[in-house]
Amino acid sequence: MSKFLKVIGIIAVLLVIIGAAAYWFILKKFTPEAETPAMYNQERIVKTIEDQLKETDVQKARTKAPLIIEKNITELQQAIADGALTYEELTAFYLDRILQFDQIDNGMNSISEINPQAIKEAKAFDQQASQTPKKPLSGIPVTLKENINTTNMISSAGAYALRTFKPKEDAEVVKKLTEAQALILGKVNLSELANYMSMKAPSGYSSKHGQTLNPYGPLKITPSGSSSGSGASVTMNIGAFSLGTETMGSIVSPASHQSVVGFKPTHSSVSGEGVLPLAPSLDTVGPIARSVVDAAQGYNAFKKDTVPSIDSTKFTKNNLQGQRIGLLEMPSAEEEFATAKKALQKAGAEVIPVTPDMEGIDGGKVISNEFKFALEEFAKRYDLPFKTLEELIAYNQQDKKVRAKYGQDLLEADVKKKQPDKEIIQTTIKKAQQTFDALLKKQQLDGYAFIDSEGTGLSAVAGYPELTVPLAKNSEGQPYGLTFTQTANKEQTLFEQAYSFEQSTKGRIVLSDNELLANSKKINRDDQ
Repeated sequence: MSKFLKVIGIIAVLLVIIGAAAYWFILKKFTPEAETPAMYNQERIVKTIEDQLKETDVQKARTKAPLIIEKNITELQQAIADGALTYEELTAFYLDRILQFDQIDNGMNSISEINPQAIKEAKAFDQQASQTPKKPLSGIPVTLKENINTTNMISSAGAYALRTFKPKEDAEVVKKLTEAQALILGKVNLSELANYMSMKAPSGYSSKHGQTLNPYGPLKITPSGSSSGSGASVTMNIGAFSLGTETMGSIVSPASHQSVVGFKPTHSSVSGEGVLPLAPSLDTVGPIARSVVDAAQGYNAFKKDTVPSIDSTKFTKNNLQGQRIGLLEMPSAEEEFATAKKALQKAGAEVIPVTPDMEGIDGGKVISNEFKFALEEFAKRYDLPFKTLEELIAYNQQDKKVRAKYGQDLLEADVKKKQPDKEIIQTTIKKAQQTFDALLKKQQLDGYAFIDSEGTGLSAVAGYPELTVPLAKNSEGQPYGLTFTQTANKEQTLFEQAYSFEQSTKGRIVLSDNELLANSKKINRDDQ
């Protein structure tokens, strides 16, 4: 009997060892590596800015900081209307700010491309300033995630293979912004291919531009992704807002991690034409801004014409009064959950803790069934230097250290797919919509909310709108936000609730210039 027990004991020990080894292997294989400093385009970006700043009075622009820092779009336009500020000064201020905080040797590296005509365009807006009617975004500098096509700037989606690619046509959302007379200041870095390169790649890294850092804790706090550059640049007061994209959390997560507002509209309300795809059934363009009002202004400019505009005159501090808000339970984040619950109650809401049933809802399956085919269709339509996913993988393989530093396992996992499973795509999205709708109905909820991007596996897969608002920072100093969601096309209600919460909590954490510089000095770039 003792011999039998000894054998059982040995087997048990072996199983523990095998289990531990398997756990270590899985952890190593699927855990992103730590961020390391990397800036690949600094010299070119700096030169493009410096060439333009020679044409303007930078010192004078710097004196206008009190009229620009943390001001919303309406306030900027009022300062210009009053003659206290010009579009040229506003644009020069943002360009100079890139040199001061983003593209210095210890910078955050969020800006990846610069409009070479930015100052010239700003001067033209000043000359036209007296003309009427003036549009809300006239002359206001904004930035774009680099997976959004523009004819005058590189559109790489962070891929080394696309590091010089300029399309022949602007994306539809860019055309809309141009019609709204916004000034496209430049582009921002992203997690390569919208975070679909490798499980090992840290958020904010691209082979084309390097590593974007979170200004609140460079190399310590993730910028999150994939709209990493949008979140980092906006929180540093570079541009009025930035267009990001989300498939499943890629707007609201970086916005939350960098204490800014992020809005993902209903999937059908914004055009995806000219945006390099990840999963077209889920991909959605949306703004990252410093305030709910600015996010609404931005959205109104690039949404489809058939979609109603957000009416900000209906925003009040009391929009959440008496509202029943479902709050996603988070046993692993009790501190954040308690803070969110208390903040909602302070704003007048009744909080109902909820845990949706996620059975049958896996957004990853939608992505893996669409990516290859959507990318190859996009490559042919816009004449990319590669035409198939197989060609892209082979190209990266030729110089993995430069072109695929963290590997390309996600690309390799999809390359052999022959055709998409449309049934899985359709049933997954439909199941998410049914689950979300049933949750609101069963609990008689006026809305559903969660910390950061924790609930996007339901709302984003359903194609429903999300709006994250800065809330606080945790015990480790990481900012986080509360994300509000609604059913399809309920943007107006969503904005009203988020505005009420924003005004009640005032949760945005603003970094002073001295704090930005102090944080950047902690970065060690010796290993570049």
